[in-house]
Amino acid sequence: MENHLHDGRRLNAPHYKVAIIGAGFCGTMVAVNLAQMAPDMPIALIERNADVGPGLAYGTPDPDHLLNVRGGNMGAFAGQADHFWKWLSKHPGTGATPNSFVQRRVYAQYLKEILAEARAAHSGVQVLNRHIVDIRRTNERFEIVAKDGQTIIADFVVLALGNFPPDRLSNDAEVIDPYAPATWKQLSEPGDILIVGTGLTSLDLVVTLSRTKKDGIIRLLSRRGLLPREHTAPGSHTLKWQPPHPKTVVGLLRAIRKEIATHPDVPWQNIIDSFRTPTQLIWQSLDQTEKRRFLRHLRPYWDSHRHRCAPEIMEFYRTLERDGRMRLHAGSIIAQTRGGQGWKVTWHPRGKKSDETFFVRQIVRCTGPQNDFRKLPDELVQNLLKSGLIAPDPLALGISTNLSFQATDATGKNVSNLYTLGTVLRGRLYESVAVPELREQAKAIAEQIAAA
Repeated sequence: MENHLHDGRRLNAPHYKVAIIGAGFCGTMVAVNLAQMAPDMPIALIERNADVGPGLAYGTPDPDHLLNVRGGNMGAFAGQADHFWKWLSKHPGTGATPNSFVQRRVYAQYLKEILAEARAAHSGVQVLNRHIVDIRRTNERFEIVAKDGQTIIADFVVLALGNFPPDRLSNDAEVIDPYAPATWKQLSEPGDILIVGTGLTSLDLVVTLSRTKKDGIIRLLSRRGLLPREHTAPGSHTLKWQPPHPKTVVGLLRAIRKEIATHPDVPWQNIIDSFRTPTQLIWQSLDQTEKRRFLRHLRPYWDSHRHRCAPEIMEFYRTLERDGRMRLHAGSIIAQTRGGQGWKVTWHPRGKKSDETFFVRQIVRCTGPQNDFRKLPDELVQNLLKSGLIAPDPLALGISTNLSFQATDATGKNVSNLYTLGTVLRGRLYESVAVPELREQAKAIAEQIAAA
């Protein structure tokens, strides 16, 4: 009986040329680019959440959460880095300049307007509010199944899955969304709290709590205690590196240090930024052993220097630290046990011989997204892995793909008409998290589909 029902749903299912799963920056811009290249193409942009366009990255309502890239380089279209700035120029109330770190909620509005304009001009773009739990290959097409049983058919599928939450700290620990207003209210109550992780998400939370939390110490803890460095005055540096690139992590480290040492008048920030263009080629020149060596030893240092924050964000942190309301710890959590009104945390400080203990009312994990798809509790991801339609990349940083952003299955073969982009490509490209890279990927995938 169930098979007959399922076949009936399939026969009556709407058919789209392209189905895009996820409507954050990546999914939105694939849809917008496709609409411009193939105006009559039926496109389904599918998002499980009500808010379409900004995604997790730009969905925060806090006005003090800022972009980590200057507005003049945040254009959403490939080849139009200043597109966002031109949009801002038509909205004088923002008070922004090309060198400003603009509110992320303003960027969210920018993305929504881009999508709205594309939909107004190209009626083929349909936004569907669905929670997709499975994708099945049926001959040359894909059957896409939602949690409520609704099904659509598509010739092409683009997985724009974005970032997934980090692992739990333990089985009895709560999973807390650091960008939810309910979380901000909960953490603002009297008592000490612990934020595990010291990256950009942690600083976002610190910024919010600097206004709302009046009682208690905010503790930040990560293995090395590294905070993102802050941006300095804008500038540039011309990197004259030519292939062949270093084949080892040690060789790469020496080359970067040499570049900085031989240009003492250039801020190191500008030199690090100059590596943005060749990073993907450098990463691909390393073998798997060297890539793992980089991830194990150098990744935290590279990321804290490469992915920096606005100076205004760091000033919130410094003020809290100066007032005695913030403490930064470097070390590892040994155990956490719930008791009374909070948690007893036993941790081992980096470089010391003995463990230490402190008590906090609440713990929130901001250690970055879980990239190992085998560990994700997401139903869609697990069904795709189970069917072999996708496979984790060898470094467990996302999905295995070829250089054309086409997914490769469990046997290593390309899956025709199935594409993905964004942070899931870190294993293949490493530099695949920010708008300047993602807008190129969105355009490239749209071009391939439109050409087909």
